[in-house]
Amino acid sequence: MKTPSIRSRAAIAVAAIAILTAGLSGATSAAAGGPATHHAYPVPAPYPGARADRSTSPSAPVTISGELSPEMANCTPTANGDYVHVSSGDASGHGWWLQGNCPYTKSSVTVQLNEWYSDNSWHNKNSATGSVYPGGGAGNRVTARQTCVGTTLAGWRSVVTVWIGWGNTVYTTGQNIYCTA
Repeated sequence: MKTPSIRSRAAIAVAAIAILTAGLSGATSAAAGGPATHHAYPVPAPYPGARADRSTSPSAPVTISGELSPEMANCTPTANGDYVHVSSGDASGHGWWLQGNCPYTKSSVTVQLNEWYSDNSWHNKNSATGSVYPGGGAGNRVTARQTCVGTTLAGWRSVVTVWIGWGNTVYTTGQNIYCTA
């Protein structure tokens, strides 16, 4: 059996060190299905179970929170919002209110944009408040926007609150869009 030359032995040693170093650092090829990337801090992430890139709809399914005070029990406005979507390079969400049996003609509406993070929590990214007439539509809604700094898939939702002596808040269903803030 022939003994490898010094040059061949050095090449083998360098290759072995490179393989060991890559293995210890967690770096492997994507084709090999290497380990998941771990971050020391939370980063934007897709929202589990949400579909990607749903188009804007007139109204998104919502979860309602808040309670009526006794003096407001006969006034029941409803907050509403659409899916957060990408518009002109921004994450954008609209909020409006429905009058119900309230005597008021205008109300303060706040829209908050939340982005889903890898720590399994929503992080508030931006908000907007305005005084609008009930009903929704282009002139009767508040728009919150957040500039997209990346195009990785991430979960977003809006939190819409209407204030008439008390707050009625709705959370639009989380949705994945190609935008990170």
